[in-house]
Amino acid sequence: MPGHFLVRPVGTRRHLDVFHGGAELDMAGCEAVFRATSGARPDIRFGPHLLATAPTRSILTRMLENLRAVYRNRRQPGDLEWVLRMRLALPGTGAGEVLELATALGDQGRWLDAPACWRSTWTPRPRRPPTASARRRRRCAPGSTDGR
Repeated sequence: MPGHFLVRPVGTRRHLDVFHGGAELDMAGCEAVFRATSGARPDIRFGPHLLATAPTRSILTRMLENLRAVYRNRRQPGDLEWVLRMRLALPGTGAGEVLELATALGDQGRWLDAPACWRSTWTPRPRRPPTASARRRRRCAPGSTDGR
């Protein structure tokens, strides 16, 4: 459900609100939670389309992103480190996460680990030979010794 996390036991129609002691919700209860958490007006249609099953990877990614925000805001670099290491093990990460991990390591006084982290996760792209247009631009550049 947008804005809230519910669990539906396999083979049932009920949902459990894990953030409220595992409270059992029927469809009307799910709608009440949806409207309370999202601020949706009564003219916004609620239905099963808002209770679609999320893939395991997206659940894990969302949990890690929530923890990442918590540990970043609390300035807990040790906890942020382990969350970022797990996040980097999943697809969909890039240089931003690696840089944040290096920063978290530096914030712990582990300055030599930070560049090693960067080197171990970043692989440079292989250089391609210059294209014909790039070679022409180079020949025509000011200061070029090639007179063609």
